[in-house]
Amino acid sequence: MAFPGRDDSDAPWPLPIAVIELENSPSDDRVAYSHWKVLCVRALLRLVYAHRRDWDQTRGLINHLTSAEIASLSLLDRRQLDGETAVVTGSRGESETFPHGYFKLWMLDQNLGEFDRM
Repeated sequence: MAFPGRDDSDAPWPLPIAVIELENSPSDDRVAYSHWKVLCVRALLRLVYAHRRDWDQTRGLINHLTSAEIASLSLLDRRQLDGETAVVTGSRGESETFPHGYFKLWMLDQNLGEFDRM
């Protein structure tokens, strides 16, 4: 978690501004569970990082998160998510262009209920 800067007037228990989870499991369900956990936290940024061996596995993971997890949320639930929700994937499939080919950023479009690759 990341918290806002503190000074003497700040509350002793501030809410996080970001929550980030690294999930190394090859199981798409385990990554979905980690993503669900960060969705449950009120923060300006919710992010899960997951590694996949190649581009096809990465697309499969994003499709799984969309169909199994995001599709189970109502439009009202998605629209009540303040801030940004993202998945960062790493893949050796394009590692020769590290870091640009290795990392992919996927942002949740709350209205459509889909991840857009940035």
